[in-house]
Parts: sequence; structure tokens; C-alpha cells
Amino acid sequence: MSSSTQSEDHPNLHTGETYREKALRKLKEQPFVPIGAVATTGALVMAMVQMKRGNSRSLNNWLRVRVIAQSLTVAAICVGTWALSHEVDPASTKTRQIDEIHARRGERQDRERVEFEGRLKEAEVVWAESQGKEAPPGLQAKPIPTIGVPASSPSGISSGSSWWGWLPWQSSGQSQSSPTDPKKA
Repeated sequence: MSSSTQSEDHPNLHTGETYREKALRKLKEQPFVPIGAVATTGALVMAMVQMKRGNSRSLNNWLRVRVIAQSLTVAAICVGTWALSHEVDPASTKTRQIDEIHARRGERQDRERVEFEGRLKEAEVVWAESQGKEAPPGLQAKPIPTIGVPASSPSGISSGSSWWGWLPWQSSGQSQSSPTDPKKA
């Protein structure tokens, strides 16, 4: 799973919605607000371009357009908020939203549970193989790479060794061979 997907999959603790789901819901509730924000930003950028060119008359016109676009955006926010607060049945809308949030949360938990069980089965197979036993029936062995783990003992740590044994270089005064050196391990 990529990092961008991972960050998008984490729900907000209060609502259970991801940030993408919340943004799409808000866009559907008040579509004129983002349009007004884009228009305001565009007018401001054009005013900066005209200022850079030294065209003061066009600069003033674009600044007026920005003020108008910004005013319309604020008006859209006010009208949208008023309209949402005076819906026919706000209780049913709130209940529907909560039900949708709980359904998405349940689906996410089910998906995470399945992924966890798959990782657990792989770990059981690797553990059984490291103990010299056969894997439980129905499980297929998929090797999990163990980088830096000495192959001298089944658990990966020899008795009496310190954490210095895990480092790729040998510490002073240690007679133990380097765990990453395949000739000595």
C-alpha cells in the first residue's frame, strides 16, 4: 500500500470519514463555495500578473473582480449554511450520514481483519518452519526476508549475545562473527 493511499485511508476520529470522503460530501452540499474560491484565486493571480506588467488600470479591474468573487463566495457560504440548517428532515439526514459512516467503518475493519489474518498465517508458516515442524494444513509457505538476523539459532539470537551482534560491523572486544557476513555466519 502506498503512503498516499495509506494516509487517505485513515479516518477522522470524530466522524469516521476519510479526508477525501469529507471533501466530496462538502462539495456536494455546497458546490458554489469551491467555484467561488477558484474564481477569487484566479482574479488575484491575474491582478498580480498585471501589477508585474505595470498595467495599473487592468490591475484595478482585476482587484475589483477579486472583491466581487470573494463577496459572492462568502454569500454562497451563508446561503448554503442556511439551506442546510433548514432542510425538511435534518434528523433523517443526520441518521443517514451516521449510518453511512458506520457502514464504511465496518467495511474498513473487515478489510483490515482479512489483511491481518493473512499476515498472521504467513507468520505461522515461517515460525513452524523455523521450529523444524511442518506448516499447518491449508497454509502455504511464503518466505519473509529476515535481514541482519544470524542464521546460527532458530530464533535469530544466540544465547548470551548482546545487541551488538545485530550490527553489520563487529564491536571491539566481541569475538562473535558478523551476522551479515555469509562466510562466518
